[in-house]
Amino acid sequence: MPTLSKMLAPFRKLEKPEQLATVIDSAEAVRVLGSWPSTVKKWTKSKGRAPRSSARLWEWLWAGVEYDRSGLGSRARLSNARAHSMLSVLMSARLVYPDGTIAKPAQEFVDAYIARKLKPKTPAKAPKEKRHLEGPRARPCPHCSAVPGERCKMKNGKHYTKPFHHLARRSENDG
Repeated sequence: MPTLSKMLAPFRKLEKPEQLATVIDSAEAVRVLGSWPSTVKKWTKSKGRAPRSSARLWEWLWAGVEYDRSGLGSRARLSNARAHSMLSVLMSARLVYPDGTIAKPAQEFVDAYIARKLKPKTPAKAPKEKRHLEGPRARPCPHCSAVPGERCKMKNGKHYTKPFHHLARRSENDG
């Protein structure tokens, strides 16, 4: 009688990165993938002989799996129904195995996903320093007292919304 690992060997040889296409954009699927190996599960051989076709064999192997649904849901931070639904998608894509392992491309994807999430974010750029202006604009505006690098002010003391320099200040710059 072949063991579970021997029955899974042909499926492991057929693993391809293309299998990830169905789950690559789903954070929920990634969480279920990451939670599956630590979920409590038990496999018992199903009744009858193992089918010869690979599709039926895959279903037959999964028919003998019992797992902790609430444990999987809580580890993946999903409802039990949603976690079971995502596990079904992963099973049909052959990314998870009944023995509690996950496909090698899936493991590499989860590792890269976690590395990206744990990677420190690039620090925010330091604000640009205000340049000290030279020449005629280096002194405050004679009309509104706006300092260099600051917009001129209206009579009510608020800054203009668009860059604006009083006529006297412009003539100093042009001169």
